[in-house]
Amino acid sequence: MQYLRELLDRTESIPDDENRRGVLAKARGQFMRIAMVIQVLDSAVNHLYNAQTPDVNEYGDFQLLNENTWCQHEISCDSVTRAKAIMDYFIAQKFALMPPEENTNVQQCSTPLRQTSSASTDNDKENTCPLSVESLESTAGKNIKSLLCAGLSEMPASYVAQRHLMPAVKTPGSQNRYKTEMAVDYLHKVADLGFGSIERRGRSVIFAKRRFEDLKDTARNLLTKFNVNEPDYKRVKMIPDDLSQ
Repeated sequence: MQYLRELLDRTESIPDDENRRGVLAKARGQFMRIAMVIQVLDSAVNHLYNAQTPDVNEYGDFQLLNENTWCQHEISCDSVTRAKAIMDYFIAQKFALMPPEENTNVQQCSTPLRQTSSASTDNDKENTCPLSVESLESTAGKNIKSLLCAGLSEMPASYVAQRHLMPAVKTPGSQNRYKTEMAVDYLHKVADLGFGSIERRGRSVIFAKRRFEDLKDTARNLLTKFNVNEPDYKRVKMIPDDLSQ
């Protein structure tokens, strides 16, 4: 369809912002599902409106409609047009809530973790730069547990940022504390702890979680420290829409 081609062209026109690219990638599948929903609803309403006699049995109960008589098996141009208008609206809304488009190429930050006092607020405890590998064990255990128990063997950095499976990171001039490039830095450090490896696929940076059986003793000891048991680590969940597109 022409609209799918338009979404692909828009994705390719944003080479460096993985957050916006992710929105457009998901929009392709969402557009088709919305068009199908509109088509089914239209078919059902038109069938009931145009029916010569009500679909009721002798007891006055509505009977199940025969899908061969009421449901069109092709999506009409009108349904596609309305689905396109809905998707354009939601894409615009999502983009409006994002920070300005920015370059999200991999950038390593070597600044040490900012020290916080016990009197600091929760907001003050957010990092001004990615955590060091040494600090990761003691200050980001909950984030690592969420990542390792997400039920996915592979996760793009953009997905980790969107799902907040990483520590919040303050960056100058931006209100976004879950940037993709910071997720990339975070995933590199999680991989250095022995929990996986980093792969590049096109413009995407992927964290591939290591199988539990392949974990070294040091990594398994960290799982105990992070309160992650073997069943939780091995659990597999349904692949989200934004990863299946």
